[in-house]
Amino acid sequence: ERFILFVGGADPRKNHQTLLRAFARRSDRLKEYSLVLVGDIHHRFGDMLQTAKTLGLERQVVCTGRLPITDIRLLYSHADLFVFPSIYEGFGMPVLEAMACGAPVITSNRTALPEVAGDAALLVNPEDEEELGEAIVRVLEDRTLQVMLKEKGLERVKQFTWEKAARRTLALYRELCSEKP
Repeated sequence: ERFILFVGGADPRKNHQTLLRAFARRSDRLKEYSLVLVGDIHHRFGDMLQTAKTLGLERQVVCTGRLPITDIRLLYSHADLFVFPSIYEGFGMPVLEAMACGAPVITSNRTALPEVAGDAALLVNPEDEEELGEAIVRVLEDRTLQVMLKEKGLERVKQFTWEKAARRTLALYRELCSEKP
């Protein structure tokens, strides 16, 4: 089965509601796709399954709950598209995880996400369901764009290694510790 993947849960800042509304608005063009939502299904300020039901999407939406990373990697690897319309992220690890597994990515044009994604993802306003819906359809219907995003994503993740992160962190600590008050 063909599917669009979201990893983030029902926390409102992960923005599942806008994603679901965008998907519902384009459901006529997304009939052959399911939307797989990974993460906590319930949050005191939102419920992924309830939102899907309210929008009449219960047949196209799968809410998995939390999954082990090995299962999430499998989903990233088989997703037709990864969508991460988060309103706020300190970094955005799911974007890099999806890219590392070869999924084309759509993510937010806010906070740290543009810096993480670079030109290897489509960036959208996370609060504009019309823009998000159009971006989803565009990627799914444009094979050339899908391939380009996959290739750029695989290159982009090479810039983010744990070794580089450790070296930069150490260099920053050394710089801060050597400064005189």
